[in-house]
Amino acid sequence: MPVLTNQKDSKLRLKFKIGVDGEGNDILKTKTYSKVKSSATDEDVFTVVDTISNLQQHPLADLVRVDEKEIVGA
Repeated sequence: MPVLTNQKDSKLRLKFKIGVDGEGNDILKTKTYSKVKSSATDEDVFTVVDTISNLQQHPLADLVRVDEKEIVGA
């Protein structure tokens, strides 16, 4: 059976380092931004996240883009 995919919106998951625990492990806080246009390039997304992270109190530790696709049988 043929399978088709439909591109859905993307999400951005940003992790900020907010401190260190008693064992020396990073304490991270995650912020998710939904409804990112799937047509946005990775360079555009990085530029926006760079701007957002510069406005934050804590440093950016990780950036993940999650692209959603709907998979349907044809």
